[in-house]
Amino acid sequence: MEHLFGVAGITGLTDCWANVDEVTKYLRRAEKFPMWFLSAGTPQEQPLEMLQSQRMSELLAEIEGWFDWVIIDSPPMLPLADSGVWSALVDGSLFVVREGKTPKKALAQVLRSLDKSKIVGTVMNDCSNVGHEYYYQYNPPSAQPSPKK
Repeated sequence: MEHLFGVAGITGLTDCWANVDEVTKYLRRAEKFPMWFLSAGTPQEQPLEMLQSQRMSELLAEIEGWFDWVIIDSPPMLPLADSGVWSALVDGSLFVVREGKTPKKALAQVLRSLDKSKIVGTVMNDCSNVGHEYYYQYNPPSAQPSPKK
C-alpha cells in the first residue's frame, strides 16, 4: 500500500505509538487518490504487545473519529495469534485470499476463530475460473436490479 500511495519508507502508526506523538504528524494525503494514508511505520520487535495496548486502541478510536471509513491493510491473518487481536480492534474484516496459495484449512480455522458478525466477506484473487458460467450462479441473466425502497 505504501508504494501504491507513493509514501514508501516513511514513519507511521508504529512510530506514533512508540514516540507517543500526535497521530496527525503521521497522516499523509495520498497523491493520486482522494484519501488520507497512515503508513504502518517502522517494524516493531513486539508487534503483538503494541496491538494489544491501550494506546493502540486510543489511536484507532481517534482516527475513526476523523474519517467516515478507516481501512487497515493488515498483515495476513495467518498465523492465528494476530487474527483475534486485529478482529478486536476493527468493526469488520474483509479477507483477501489467493487461489492455490492460501491454505483452505488454515483459512477455515481463522474464520472459525473470529466473531462472525465482524466478517464482511472474502475476495479471491488470482482466480483461474473466469468463465461467465461461474458468475451466473450468483447473478442469473434474468436477474434485474431493483430500485432502493
